[in-house]
Amino acid sequence: FSIGDLLERNNSPATHGPRTVGVGRTTGRIREASVGAQFKQSLGGLMNTIAQTSPRYIRCVKPNHMKMPDSLDAIEVARQLRYAGMMETVRIRQQGYALREDHKSFFQRYSVLFPEAEDMADLVDHLGAFLHISKNEWQIGHTKVFLRASLAEKLETLVGLRIRGAVRL
Repeated sequence: FSIGDLLERNNSPATHGPRTVGVGRTTGRIREASVGAQFKQSLGGLMNTIAQTSPRYIRCVKPNHMKMPDSLDAIEVARQLRYAGMMETVRIRQQGYALREDHKSFFQRYSVLFPEAEDMADLVDHLGAFLHISKNEWQIGHTKVFLRASLAEKLETLVGLRIRGAVRL
C-alpha cells in the first residue's frame, strides 16, 4: 500500500462522522468518533497539507507534555528545537551561509581548481587568495565548510570552466 491509497481508503464517507452502535444493525444510538478515526482524520489533513507544499523535511515538536490543546510550553519547545539542531541551522542561515558541505566532498569537488592542494586548509588558502575573498564569505567548521551563496556560485562557475577546458584538450 502507498500513503495515497491509505488516505483514499480512509477518506471514504463511511469512515467519517458519527457512528452507530450495534453489530450489523442500527440501534439509533450515536457515539463519537473513536480515537483511531480522529487520528486518521488528522493524519489525512496533515498529508493533504504536505501534498500542497514541498517541504525538505518535517520536524515534529510537542507543544506541551499535558497533551492539552492550545497550550504551548515555550521552554519545552525551545529545548526540543535545540536538541534537534534547528537553532544552529537557523543561526547559520541567518548569517547567510547557504551552502553547507562536508570537508571530504568539498575537497573532492573543488580540488579540481588547485590540484596541487594537499589538504583542506591548503585548498581554502589557495581559493581565498585566487578569488580575493575575505573569511566572511565562508567558514570552516570541524566537519563542514559553510559558503555564502555568491561564493558557491563563483566556485561552481570556475569548476565548470575548468572541466570544459580540460575536455577541450
